[in-house]
Amino acid sequence: MRKMEQILNVISWGLVLILGSGCSYIGLTQNVALLNHSSSISGVVGSEESDTPIVVTLNKVTGENVKLEEFVTTFPNDLFRFTVEEGSYYLFAFEDPNKNFTLDENERIAFYGSPSLLRLEPHENVGNLNLQLLSTDSAKRVLPRIYSPESPYKPVSHQSNSLGKVVIPSYFQPTVGRLGMWEPVKFHEMGNSGIFFLEEYEPHKIPVLFVHGMSGSGYDWLNLANELDRNIYQPWIVQYPSGIDLELSSQMLHQSVTELAIRFDVSEIKVVAHSMGGLVSKSFINHVFSSKPQQPNISSFITISTPWAGHDAAQIGIKYMPVAVPSWFNMAPNSKFLRNLKAVPLREHLSFHLFFSYRDNPSLISSKNTDGVVSIESQLMTEAQDDAISVYGLNESHTSILKSPIMAKKLNEALKMSH
Repeated sequence: MRKMEQILNVISWGLVLILGSGCSYIGLTQNVALLNHSSSISGVVGSEESDTPIVVTLNKVTGENVKLEEFVTTFPNDLFRFTVEEGSYYLFAFEDPNKNFTLDENERIAFYGSPSLLRLEPHENVGNLNLQLLSTDSAKRVLPRIYSPESPYKPVSHQSNSLGKVVIPSYFQPTVGRLGMWEPVKFHEMGNSGIFFLEEYEPHKIPVLFVHGMSGSGYDWLNLANELDRNIYQPWIVQYPSGIDLELSSQMLHQSVTELAIRFDVSEIKVVAHSMGGLVSKSFINHVFSSKPQQPNISSFITISTPWAGHDAAQIGIKYMPVAVPSWFNMAPNSKFLRNLKAVPLREHLSFHLFFSYRDNPSLISSKNTDGVVSIESQLMTEAQDDAISVYGLNESHTSILKSPIMAKKLNEALKMSH
């Protein structure tokens, strides 16, 4: 009996205790059920002669009404993905060389079918779609009113979403991170997902993308963001539901950062990630450097206390809990997700700096040396060290490192180092 209590206490990776989370666990069960019934659409917009940005729109059909449901920004022959509920949809895409997110008279379009409805059942995944761009003359023959002001597919407004929304620091709350792990659907529906700015975009400053870890939120980054050299850098703070599949999170991050890079014509981005956020970020970086053209240009990657080899508690959670948090499957040692992270060597593309923490917490039940949450062994996985141009350890716990003055100083030094 005592052993089972110990297992339950470490099952949520030392960040939240299962034994005190009855309501959260009920929410998790409901959320996993919803996620298991969600559907997805993925594919590419093909073009051999162009690398112009592409806007892909998913338009939901209800009765006689057609309404824009979601849109993503990508490039020709690069993967796009939507995760949606069941229903009927039209899938359209258009070139956007002037980056105004609006279908203009001289821009080519593509669409699914002739166009045809995509009817999605619960948990149906429609993949490998290949939409081909049509000339404007061909598009007008197929859809005579497509370029008219009355066309339901013409405008795409990005003003109301959470990409590039300027907020004040008090917008970020620590309790939101817990919601993102236990109730990721509710987290997203409440508008917590996005990339948030602390100031209006300034072209002469380099964006620094901050990516939190499991059960984290933008709140985790307020200290380090405040210590940035704000004459050179501007913080872009990511919030995502940390309970969902990490590969899906990385794909969504890739699409979101690509959109912002296109919208603001960003020439360079640096990435800073804590804990599990380092894994999400590495997967995102893999997508960037596997895409053509490589967008956006990532010059530096800095991780803090990242469990490169996974976490044993995730495997325990999968084994003993009736419903597991989806991201635990990614976090389990030797998972497919962790193995795939090694596909793109970082040294070939950017400056990678690895920071680790080593102040142990004796109250955590573990047979390994840890920082109170993550083992030193996992943080210092050999392959990760080999990829890094610098490795630096701090006598801090897994979370106190984010408030360390030394960490703030070293972060600014690492950001200014070139590849």
